[in-house]
Amino acid sequence: MRSSSLLFIDSDIAIGIIYEKVDFEILKARLENDDQIAITSLSMYELYFGLYLVEIRKKGKVQKELIERERKAIEKLKEECIQVPFTDIAADRGVKIFHDLANKGQEIKEYDYMIAGTVLTKKDGSLLTNNINNFNQIEGFPLVAFDTKVPNDP
Repeated sequence: MRSSSLLFIDSDIAIGIIYEKVDFEILKARLENDDQIAITSLSMYELYFGLYLVEIRKKGKVQKELIERERKAIEKLKEECIQVPFTDIAADRGVKIFHDLANKGQEIKEYDYMIAGTVLTKKDGSLLTNNINNFNQIEGFPLVAFDTKVPNDP
């Protein structure tokens, strides 16, 4: 019997959901058995950071309405997903990924190391992303391409 797994949504997928370019209900319908959708605390940070940047840069009544709609969409997404924190174990795994890639002359964005480390703290976790090229550099990383929902074998 297969155990349930966590499908982490990367920040780019979360942004797509917030801006209604990704249908969250269809995404949930694609899950198998007891699988659940998760999001890292780092992706939540990126979502809130983007929201506050918009608030700082854009003023006016119309912008306030858009910002409030985005804030509500973030809160709804947060309620729908299992939130997984960035822990010391995730930090250690993220730094090991950094070290392995640096030794190969490769690198990815700092938050991506941290997100990858967080995903790896969960035995049956995988990451759904459009950012395949970055995460594909991590050997054996449980990666799911957004358009196919098929694990990528490096």
